Amino acid sequence: MEPIPPNVKFTPAIPFSDEFIPENRVKQLRQYLGVSKENYQPTTQHANILAAINAYETGLINVTTRTFFVNGKVVTQEEAFKGQGHVWMEQGVALQMSII
Repeated sequence: MEPIPPNVKFTPAIPFSDEFIPENRVKQLRQYLGVSKENYQPTTQHANILAAINAYETGLINVTTRTFFVNGKVVTQEEAFKGQGHVWMEQGVALQMSII
């Protein structure tokens, strides 16, 4: 096997995202509330989105925190999947998902 030439550079298979900036995520979440925006989320998620915005603004969510919301309240992961309402999950690295 030949040695790797010194001018060959390797990059990760999945590129790392840009630095996480909470203010940018808050801006993105606010767009989810605007009916005219293409990323508009259903009204059933609005309480969760507003709670997520508040959590970012108060520092509850940081770069590594995974936070679950149900009906506008912070809950544990176990509570989130008991089927008591619409679930929204935020993670400081901007991983976001909506579950019915």
